[in-house]
Amino acid sequence: MFDPGRAFGICLTAIAAIVLGCTDPDSSDANAASAGAPNDATDTADAADGAGLSSGPDTIGNTDTIGETQKCNGHTTLCAKRVDEVVFLRTHNSHAAYTKGYAKVSANHQYAIPKQLADGVRALNVDVYKEDGKLLLCHGYCALGNEPFGDAMAEIKAFLDANANEVLLMGLQNETSRAVVIEAFKKSGLAAFAHTQAKGKPWPTLAEMIASGKRLVLFAGGGGGAAWLHTTGHFIYGTNWGTKTKDDFTCKLNQAAFKHGLFELDHTLTNPWAKIEFGDANMYAFLLQRANKCAKIVGKTPNMISVDWYAVGDALKVVDELNGVGG
Repeated sequence: MFDPGRAFGICLTAIAAIVLGCTDPDSSDANAASAGAPNDATDTADAADGAGLSSGPDTIGNTDTIGETQKCNGHTTLCAKRVDEVVFLRTHNSHAAYTKGYAKVSANHQYAIPKQLADGVRALNVDVYKEDGKLLLCHGYCALGNEPFGDAMAEIKAFLDANANEVLLMGLQNETSRAVVIEAFKKSGLAAFAHTQAKGKPWPTLAEMIASGKRLVLFAGGGGGAAWLHTTGHFIYGTNWGTKTKDDFTCKLNQAAFKHGLFELDHTLTNPWAKIEFGDANMYAFLLQRANKCAKIVGKTPNMISVDWYAVGDALKVVDELNGVGG
């Protein structure tokens, strides 16, 4: 199956030598980044997120008490839905954030994983590399930004520990062996949360996953090594990556849809990298119209809407609307 991250990594490598020495962004990028580039205030806010706790209503922290109605991923109505009946907002290259020091040509988001989770993101995507004996999260070229794998996984575990009614999906582009990744997951403690899904079988409901304690679904390329590290193409199908402009978006699938599969709607733009101004593709009317159009063509509402610059536009609002929980 086509590996978009690898293709993009090749492109980044080619331009790295040029951009690493650049300090003055062009005017269009500077204007767009003025609202999203890191500063002392956003860095402090991101660090304060810690385990991803949020004071906002109806999102996370739904620990049940006697007489309370359970909430699953922030909403009571999602508890009875199977995983393949729920829509998750997925951040593409979740780790590649300004607040983690990723360069302009390597970043895909203003804010890092803790704030993403606090804001309502429930599907993550990370690229795992091994360089100089260290397991890192990079985006194509580690000199353009990186984070220790263990640090990011500790942030995710802290969120799951603190929020017992939340279910997460996470996909890995593993640029190292599955065996190395599996051992790292075990060391992080996240393997204890990992759900094992039989290929071609019905998914559990969110409430069932929460009751079992297995609230993390992991996907990666290749196969073997651990049943809970699912082969991506056996469980997910979706639209193609690599779109350059909003006019180029289609609903064409990268492989045929299949029963009990999760439908990923790729809604990212790359030209030649993911510029922050491309976040306008996440505006409510445009994104909702595309999601509904593709649902009609494919015959299934997307389960994951994959975006860059999730904090620009209305992607979270669109996901709530598709889940039937929009206010």
